Amino acid sequence: MTQIKNRGRYYVLSVLMALGLSSNAQFISKVIDYLPAPGQYTNADFIGTPDAAKSIAGTNKGMVSLGAFGGYVTVYFSQAIQNDPANPYGVDFTIYGNATSTWSEPGIIQVMKDENKNGIPDETWYEIAGSDHFWNITISGYEVTYKNSGLNKASNIEWTDNSGATGIIPENSFHQQPYYPKPDLFPIVPTNSYALSGTRLSGQIDLSIPGQVNSFRRSFGYADNTPVLSLTEKLPDNPYTLAIEGSGGDAIDIGWAVDQDKKPVFLDEINFIRIYTGMNALVGWLGEISTEITGIRDVEPAVVSGIRSAVIIQDLPLKIKVGESLTLNAVAFENGLRNADATFVWTVSDPESAEIVNGLLNSKKTGKLKIRATLDSNPEIFAEKDIEFFSVGKAEITLQITSLKVNDRLELSGKLTDQNGEILTGINSVWSVGNEQIANVVALDGKYYVQGKNIGKTWLFLEASGETSIRDSVEIEVLPESVLKKVFVAVKTSERTLVPRHSVWVGQSDLTSKVDRARKSYGLLDVPFVSLAHVVASAFEGTEASNEWAFRDDAEGNSQLYLWKVPEIEDGSTIYTFGYGGSRSSNAYRKTWVVMLNQQSYVSGFDTVKVNNGDDILIYHIVDNDLPWEVSHLTLSSDTIKINQQVEIQEIKYSCLMSTDRLISINSSESVVGQQAQLFQANQVDPELSSTTDEFGKATFLPGKTGNYLIRSGIDEAFLTVETTTGSHLLSHDLLKCSVFPNPFRDFIQIGSESRIDEVELYTIQGQRLFTLKNPSTEIDVKSIQSGIYLLKVKSGTKVSVLKTVKN
Repeated sequence: MTQIKNRGRYYVLSVLMALGLSSNAQFISKVIDYLPAPGQYTNADFIGTPDAAKSIAGTNKGMVSLGAFGGYVTVYFSQAIQNDPANPYGVDFTIYGNATSTWSEPGIIQVMKDENKNGIPDETWYEIAGSDHFWNITISGYEVTYKNSGLNKASNIEWTDNSGATGIIPENSFHQQPYYPKPDLFPIVPTNSYALSGTRLSGQIDLSIPGQVNSFRRSFGYADNTPVLSLTEKLPDNPYTLAIEGSGGDAIDIGWAVDQDKKPVFLDEINFIRIYTGMNALVGWLGEISTEITGIRDVEPAVVSGIRSAVIIQDLPLKIKVGESLTLNAVAFENGLRNADATFVWTVSDPESAEIVNGLLNSKKTGKLKIRATLDSNPEIFAEKDIEFFSVGKAEITLQITSLKVNDRLELSGKLTDQNGEILTGINSVWSVGNEQIANVVALDGKYYVQGKNIGKTWLFLEASGETSIRDSVEIEVLPESVLKKVFVAVKTSERTLVPRHSVWVGQSDLTSKVDRARKSYGLLDVPFVSLAHVVASAFEGTEASNEWAFRDDAEGNSQLYLWKVPEIEDGSTIYTFGYGGSRSSNAYRKTWVVMLNQQSYVSGFDTVKVNNGDDILIYHIVDNDLPWEVSHLTLSSDTIKINQQVEIQEIKYSCLMSTDRLISINSSESVVGQQAQLFQANQVDPELSSTTDEFGKATFLPGKTGNYLIRSGIDEAFLTVETTTGSHLLSHDLLKCSVFPNPFRDFIQIGSESRIDEVELYTIQGQRLFTLKNPSTEIDVKSIQSGIYLLKVKSGTKVSVLKTVKN
């Protein structure tokens, strides 16, 4: 089974909580200290707050996330845990996490004895030396400094380490609260940056299969590393075997403790345990490696037989190329302590495919085989690793288009294949660009995109990680930023959807007439880009509210533009829903229209916020901005699909709070699980299809007929168009089929269209609108404009077409 992070974490927890009552063995007495590193769960309710950390005391059914590398939790046992060799396999306590057979997020463990009996961890910490502590790729004294982005929403958190490396903890759409520790929850964390240090592990991660991620288990000695089988079973796992016995979880022997020089120390008992995330690594669309803990239990003495020796082979690549060589390393442990004098006999299962000479593996031909390291002094103690050899590797970029516009993103697609043309699993792919001033590669939710930055051309590369000979490239061009933006927008109150989510082309326009009692102008020169205010205006075009909604910019909105009035028609009467731009001057004025742009929320200043193609906007109303609130949002993988093509929906719920300075923070976000979603054909009362959201809040539909559809999930709604395979757009707000001629032109232009043309707008290439014509005649006089390149926006109903034209 391949572990999926978000689903696995909460699924495992729910299973564990369903298993019986906890035993009478000793659990954590109290949590002393909790300081997470930045991460997708940091600050999130129930898993990334001080209260979440307290949940692991007295039980093994809590849950706390430690964030990225170095994030830690410190716990106290009022009754000391004894270092008792009579315990099963000699282990003394079990740490419970949410690992699975192919998903490990190893946390490093430190222990301390309360020598002075003051209940404070003020003496010497000793580290538990697990199976990976003795590899030369394991780094002692590693330190990472995390930099606050300063945003009150999910955002990339930059880091640097003490070797000069840099990187990010990436944001994702599943968790939209800030990832840097919030000052109200973690007041000791500096607001600009902070550093965490410790021992860094280098675990093996496989991202080669799309949609699957493997973070392979370490052999023993780490938290959140071994799957939990039972919360009630008192017998621990035997850490020296591959099988998982007893309760599962990570069984730890105090006797594995070492000092800073990795020399064993003897502790007869301990009272304090500290666990911190031991890897600084990303796992594709699942974000950062972050250790999770559900509890710790003291092991009780019992008579159990089992081996206490082990051979560990250092991680090998899952695949290597024929003709390459690989150095093999192994370590022997007896009772968990390293035997530095041990020697090994190395063998391969197929001598025709490979040979081992003086610890060096030499590949000779394609094939799969096992590599074995046997303890020279005891042939019954050995370890094995699987490996595969391939002869030819090929990288192939498979883009349908090779151009994009400034600030737009183009999804990347490609593959690595072997000599048989099959996907080269076990080898991760890497995307890059030749000139990052022109474009850069960004990752979001497991997909990679190239994002345009400046006009020009650059090379896009796809290659195999660690194997630069497997490489493909294509030249991409970044074009000028588009004047019109295609965005997705929905409008709703707390009770119902007013305008279902749909795509709309948004351009600049003079908004002044839509501002009630305007204090200033909002024309083309005043707002010289496509703004959030223009999106709000476009959202109501063609609706019952198109003439009566309004902005304001008075003192209630801090003298910034806000959405004031939205009408609804109910039983033939007009009902207005008002908002006051984040005001708290009275109970009535706390009513607020909020606009959420890609999970960043605003209550005013809409004309100052720029939008880009593909942005997702939710306009919604709350009745009291002084209280926390929740809001759900429905999104679609595409608003237009072909017949017999699948569409995926996702429902996410956000928990929000507004500060006195009108900034909205998302305290947590979660998938709406088990929500029934329905697909209706246009103007039909009964649903055609139903589906239920999974643990990601996702569900799928496969419409069998073309037409316009409405998808409803709770109170959220979204439009969907299903086209024939030849592709005639059916949904409003989609592209209008038309043409302009002559092109280039001199004095007059004509527009050809099967639809009646309602409006024509002409823009310069820089985005300045030159004129608007309502119900234009067949021939349009353009003698007065200068020579150059122009954009012609043509509207028919709610359909839009944008054409490039040239005047000689």
